[in-house]
Amino acid sequence: MISFLLELESLFLCLSSGELLLIDCKGEDVEDVGIVEGSLAAAAWSPDGEILALVSGQGNLLLMNMEWEVLSEVCLHQAMSLSVVGEENGSTVVSNVAVSWRGDGQYFAVLGELNAMRTLSIWERESCSLHSTGDTTNLVGRALAWQPNGRHIYATCNCDGHLSMKLFEKNGLGHGSFDLPSQGCVGQAIWSLDSQLLALVVEPSERGSMPWKVQVWRRSNWHWYLKHERCFATGCQGLQLLWDEEAGTQQLHILTGRGGYCCLSFVLDADVSHMGTAAVVDGHKVLMTPFRHMVMPPPLSAAKVQFLDPIQCLAFRNGAPREALAVVMSTGKMGFVECPVEDQWDHPDLLQDPSEDNSEECNMATVSGMVIHEVELADVIGAARHMVWLHENRVLVVGAPPLGSANSGDVCVEVEICDRKGDVGYRGAVSVRASPQLGHQICRMVDVPGASVLQLDNGSLIKYAAEHQQSPFPTVAGFPVLCPHMCCLVVPQASGLPQAHVVGLTDKGQLYFDATAISGHVTSMLVRRSGAGGVFLAFVTGSNELHIVPYAELQGSGTEGFKTTQSSASRRVSGYKAVRRSGPTQDMHAAMRPPATVTNQTDLHIRQVEQGSRLVASPPGTSKVILQMTRGNLETVCPRVLVLCAICDALQQKGYAEAWRLATSNRVDLNVLVDYRWPAFVVEADIFVAEVDNEEDICDMMMALKPGSTLQEGGLYADFLSPTVQTPVVPEERLIGGKIPAICRAIRTAVQNAGKGTYLKAVVMSHARNAPPDLKNALQCIRDAREAEVTSEKPDVVVNGGQDGLPAGRSGEALAGLMLHVDAEKLYREALGMYDLELAYMVVTHAQRDPGEYLLELQAFSAMHPLAYQKHQIDLHLKRYELALHNLVAAGDAFFEKAVDLAKEQGLMRDLLGLVDADSNKRKVVLMAYGEWLEGRGMLEDAGTAYLATGREDMAIESYRAAGQWRTALMLANRQGWSKRAVTDMAHKLYEDLRASGRLSEAASVALDYLQDTDDAVVLLAEARQWQEAVHIAYRQGRGDLVETTVAPAAAECATTLLSDFREAEQRVSRYFERLKDVRAKRIAMEAVVGETGDTLAGALEDRDGAGEDASTVAGMSMYTDRTAAGTTVASTASVSALTVGGRKPQRRKGKNKGLKIRQGSPEEEATLCAHLINLCPTRQMCEEVGQLTELLILLGHERDARVLQQSLGALVSAQQRAADDIAQNPPPAGIPGARASSKACVNNTGVGDVRWKWDILRAVRCDTPLGA
Repeated sequence: MISFLLELESLFLCLSSGELLLIDCKGEDVEDVGIVEGSLAAAAWSPDGEILALVSGQGNLLLMNMEWEVLSEVCLHQAMSLSVVGEENGSTVVSNVAVSWRGDGQYFAVLGELNAMRTLSIWERESCSLHSTGDTTNLVGRALAWQPNGRHIYATCNCDGHLSMKLFEKNGLGHGSFDLPSQGCVGQAIWSLDSQLLALVVEPSERGSMPWKVQVWRRSNWHWYLKHERCFATGCQGLQLLWDEEAGTQQLHILTGRGGYCCLSFVLDADVSHMGTAAVVDGHKVLMTPFRHMVMPPPLSAAKVQFLDPIQCLAFRNGAPREALAVVMSTGKMGFVECPVEDQWDHPDLLQDPSEDNSEECNMATVSGMVIHEVELADVIGAARHMVWLHENRVLVVGAPPLGSANSGDVCVEVEICDRKGDVGYRGAVSVRASPQLGHQICRMVDVPGASVLQLDNGSLIKYAAEHQQSPFPTVAGFPVLCPHMCCLVVPQASGLPQAHVVGLTDKGQLYFDATAISGHVTSMLVRRSGAGGVFLAFVTGSNELHIVPYAELQGSGTEGFKTTQSSASRRVSGYKAVRRSGPTQDMHAAMRPPATVTNQTDLHIRQVEQGSRLVASPPGTSKVILQMTRGNLETVCPRVLVLCAICDALQQKGYAEAWRLATSNRVDLNVLVDYRWPAFVVEADIFVAEVDNEEDICDMMMALKPGSTLQEGGLYADFLSPTVQTPVVPEERLIGGKIPAICRAIRTAVQNAGKGTYLKAVVMSHARNAPPDLKNALQCIRDAREAEVTSEKPDVVVNGGQDGLPAGRSGEALAGLMLHVDAEKLYREALGMYDLELAYMVVTHAQRDPGEYLLELQAFSAMHPLAYQKHQIDLHLKRYELALHNLVAAGDAFFEKAVDLAKEQGLMRDLLGLVDADSNKRKVVLMAYGEWLEGRGMLEDAGTAYLATGREDMAIESYRAAGQWRTALMLANRQGWSKRAVTDMAHKLYEDLRASGRLSEAASVALDYLQDTDDAVVLLAEARQWQEAVHIAYRQGRGDLVETTVAPAAAECATTLLSDFREAEQRVSRYFERLKDVRAKRIAMEAVVGETGDTLAGALEDRDGAGEDASTVAGMSMYTDRTAAGTTVASTASVSALTVGGRKPQRRKGKNKGLKIRQGSPEEEATLCAHLINLCPTRQMCEEVGQLTELLILLGHERDARVLQQSLGALVSAQQRAADDIAQNPPPAGIPGARASSKACVNNTGVGDVRWKWDILRAVRCDTPLGA
């Protein structure tokens, strides 16, 4: 055993003589660290490099640490209770021993022959005690490998001459096996670090008879596949294998007995043709499955192609009418097989006689691959790595030269497949040329039309055509790094020449489109080459998301009918173009507050898949993407973006059957079928009915209809699809009512025109799904069909008398279908509303409810007479009171009193009045009842009118008096000839009522005109602040003394109050205005700072908490208050003292303007200040009142007081106007809180306007001349 000790930087050797040597890699000094007595049979270091397990030639098991101290020593035959059978001295004979550790180093297995007895034992590391033993029957050789993940132990078995690998569990029990196709024995078995690949060295049974072989096996879906076999020439005995210990790599190092070395790098890839046929290599067989026609998980397949030897590499011929497969076998021979019809590999012309196939897959179609004669690649290529088709009959094979060859570069071999030589194969011609790219290997090859693209190990790309013609790839020079996974994306162009792009995936998960990195953390990718929507790139990320990206988006341009919003694009990993770097502030904001449009919107290009899924294929012409799970089975998904493209393509071709199949099988909103080419569906409904041709599906289509469009803004697919512009012209009358009624009418007409007599359910559903639902006509159709069933002997007779031409014989089925979408109770009530008791009972019987619950009710209705009264009771039950009243009146005079009571109860007096308009006697009765009903509801004036219509003026007078209509009441009293005293008494009552209700000016009119009380009239007018009228009445009645005693004191008090309010309001305007300027300046400064991060001030303000608000509301006070919160403003004072017809208005509720309270430091402070400044403008009524008051003050000789009052109001108006003009020029931003309320206040404010309130003699005097001049 030879191993490298990293910590000691030395090479450790275990010699069969028992010597343990340590060679310093720097100084090349040899140190003898120990010796094992009796020779050494096997040795192995633990995975952590801490423990060395040794088996001596005497059968002892030793464990040593890195200080070369023996930790444990156990005698194998004693520990396993084996009898000593050997030489006469009782010694143990040990041979063919192998030791293998479990990946975690806690257990190790020992396989060998003790005294000619095969043993397999599992030992514990800590105690060096025997854990278990395994059944060693038929075990041969010394190959032993414990899977690093600890699942199974693998050893070689020979049963009936068949070589196989047997699996053991930790407890020693067997766990199955798999056969090896080679003859001989297994000299070494070694696992890759990820437990995915098992490498075997197969030694020939006889020296020199067969080549040595290295086989690589992989297990998937409970089947073992021979994925690679490499043969070494005779004489390369003693092959040694070692997997690279670097995590994430699958490199196998091979060392031959002659000192030859090679390294094989393995990449898990899917071989899928452009037609979607998958090929799975399994030794000398290729499992073929055309995914366009079927999906079968390997090891199942549609057919298997058998060749003579295990396959090293293969290539599909693409671009030809028929698929073909070329392979290179491990012996250097080439094979070829061609499909007779496109991609139908299970075609009978290819199959051999099943009786000749004795394999376990005898039920699988078997195809025999042909050998290409005159082609022996073993002489020019050590092992083929890649192959690709250059032309319809020409293949390019690339590989390393044979071991020991002087050529250091890759060898390119062109093989021309010539004519067929009967049933024995094809004739071929070979053209060999060494690659001129010295210093680089060809790592990947993909085919493009007429050539192939070669990727070198540095990521460079070369276009290779036939006859060894090489040129740089036209689109891009190469990838920045090596991409083990590569595919070509070919897009047709308008010029006719296709444009090719390359897509590469590195082993680190970086995905490149040409030379641009478009995503990271990608695990697999593929190209959907053709089909609806064009070319798409699909890839799966480490977060288990499947991304489907259209070619147009990769190029950064849009296509017709396809849109990509910023929100959907931002959700994709790294974007599909290079991601722009943003500043640290922007990144911080994005991390703390992700945009709502990004987190809430579903992206049709992305879907979740099962963990560990890998992309396999996307068959052209389909909307399917096939993935392989970690356990090996296949799953087919239909990404929404591909499905929608396929649906739109079918709709463009009027293929409603295909569009329906795609939409229903993939749970797509069925409204897409209507919205995409709207309103084409209205005129193509007959095509839809003919193609779908299923009544249930037609009904489902109508029930899925929704208002609006799924493609318009806010629709489900608005960010992906746009309505096509090429739609037929549809008459406007066919679109009346909107989308749902138009579609229902169109489908109803189409099924009627079909004339099959089988679409009753569809006709019924077209009425029920209408907007609004027309359940009456739906039930009418069912009733007509039911009547036809009863009267007709033929089950499918069409009723010609109905408006819909309905088929008979299916009424019950149609009703049952209707109940799937409409509540049974609703249908029962609708049937009752049609006054059809039999139909209502039919609904009950089909509703899976107890008919007894409804039978008594229906019997009670049936027993009622006359028919109008029966209808009345049904309407009353259904709470259709208007119809109930109509039917009750129609039932006759006997039910008239009930009709009046019903009208009073349900507020239908006006309807009842219209029903008895022709009968004067009934009309008077109804009017009297109408008046009483109005009086009871507080509508006293209307009640008085009703009483007047009946001639009851006495009752009308009382109603008008109670309503406060004093003029009408007094007019009617005089009309009735009341006495003067009676009129005066009523006038006195009216006076008291008006004064109590605040209608002071009207009370003054009653006092003056009917009570002749001038004193009270003047007092009331002064209280109402109608100064001109008060003075006018006083002097007209010869009571000038009232001006001095009543009007003047009231005017003085009012002037004092107003003057104080004006001065206070002016101070408030000044204070608010200054604060507004300060807040605005701070806001502008904040916008300048926040704007650097790309955010908005509104977004910044949303992040603030309410601390600023709470800090300014202590004890209900703030910097803006100079009194308690109960104080009033000029605006409120003005509203109280405004001139109205009825006097002073009642005060508003104090809490109404609570939302405009100013809070210092709050986000809405600026907007609230603006609103307050606008609201501080005096009202028009206030200005008019001041105008009258100043005129009265001048009349009373108080000109100075009048001037002070007018100028104080003028100063307030001027200050407020300046603030309003400033706000109009600098309004608060719309995004900040409270801006909407501020804008509303500006709109509602009308200002003083053109009100005449300033007297010229009272205006302020400007003195421009200096005093004393």
